[in-house]
Amino acid sequence: MKAGFRNLIAGSRIALFMRQDENALDISWHSLVFIVLFTLATQVVIDYAIAGDAEFERYEWYDFHLKFFGFVLFASYIAAAICQSANQTLKLLIIFYNCLYLPLVALFYIAQIDPNYFYEVLNEKYESLFLTWSFLITFRLLSTLFNPQINRHLIATCMLCFVMYQSQQEIYLSHVYYNYQTEDNEGEERSLTAYQSLSAEEFFAKQDGLMAFSLGQLEPSERGTVDVYAITFGSYAPQGVFMREAQFVQETLDKRIQTKGRSLSMINHADTALYVPSANGTNLEKALKYISSISQPDEDIILLYFTSHGSKDIGLSVYIGGRFSLLNLDGDRLSTILDLSGLKNRVLIISACYSGSMMPPLENENTMIITAAANNKQSYGCSDTADLTYFARAYFKEAITETTDLESAYHIAKKAVEKREKDENLKEHSNPQIFVGENIRQTLSRYEKVTLINTEEPVALPE
Repeated sequence: MKAGFRNLIAGSRIALFMRQDENALDISWHSLVFIVLFTLATQVVIDYAIAGDAEFERYEWYDFHLKFFGFVLFASYIAAAICQSANQTLKLLIIFYNCLYLPLVALFYIAQIDPNYFYEVLNEKYESLFLTWSFLITFRLLSTLFNPQINRHLIATCMLCFVMYQSQQEIYLSHVYYNYQTEDNEGEERSLTAYQSLSAEEFFAKQDGLMAFSLGQLEPSERGTVDVYAITFGSYAPQGVFMREAQFVQETLDKRIQTKGRSLSMINHADTALYVPSANGTNLEKALKYISSISQPDEDIILLYFTSHGSKDIGLSVYIGGRFSLLNLDGDRLSTILDLSGLKNRVLIISACYSGSMMPPLENENTMIITAAANNKQSYGCSDTADLTYFARAYFKEAITETTDLESAYHIAKKAVEKREKDENLKEHSNPQIFVGENIRQTLSRYEKVTLINTEEPVALPE
């Protein structure tokens, strides 16, 4: 342990460009394990101290450290190999990891004490500073540890910096502790208990019948008249807010966007399990293919609304209980399902944490995508006692009452969400996102007077 702390002090001196004999560091597997665990423990302490009375994040925080270690290891090997000293990888890895400790401490602290400043202002500047620092430190280390030609120094330095820069793009900092949103665990347990009272045979046997009935209620469209078909998808069973939201959004779309007779809901919740189709990828694929068969895919519009929990790695959570295994829905899978349907004109609205991470595979000129949060942000309002999530209330309860222009409604909703988060002094803002392909913008604009205008009163909030 003493050797580990001596390495840490030496690494910090090197990181600050102070004089230090790199060959004096202890190079052993014990020292490597020490610095990795000490870095992890430092984040735990910082997160807990700042979060206060917080909950432990079980799933995501370790992903940062696993990926980060992998990138540093790979970068060290590449640099050492270029310098024709691959057998010195462990030495370079230990020294470089100890050098990285100070920048990571600063990163952990700023990202916790002021997340908005870090993610929205500092992040791009940090990337540039980190890349410059990595180049200078790496060139110094390679010059000291190895003695190849200068061109090998430069090539190895550039390669290591490139790998480290890619690590900044591919991994994101997760919190060990969080206190931004406390969920109603008692309500969640009640819902799960109710779901478990159903047998798997009873549940899955009903899906074909439920889908056939729901799809049979849809009206076909005629050539030359543009119609909007809508599906609302509430896929996280333990919390009733997603069920209520899917139902409310369907009713709102029916009245404001004229989707009545051309809309259906898919919901995972104990209260609807026996009479509403389950929200899962298989049912969604069936519904989209059926809609494609009764519509005019090249002129009609499909509007999909998704509400659930989410993460950057898995996309949208699709969950109904331990023994009912369903596949989550990420951007790649959703893109494949949409492409197979043949439906061309798409409006996708996704209300979930980190929902911006689903956007890239879905972006094309015929698609509008609206998300409740950026790819590295959480959204709010998913407590089981809530009637709607923050974004759903802002968009479908408030913005859609002012305009039925879907793009304009997004900008109204984003301002409302930002104001609410600021008024509630939330540490991290969700930062809703939008992408609008040029073709779908023209399609929506061309048919707005026919399809998107209705003067009926908005829907009452779910009880």
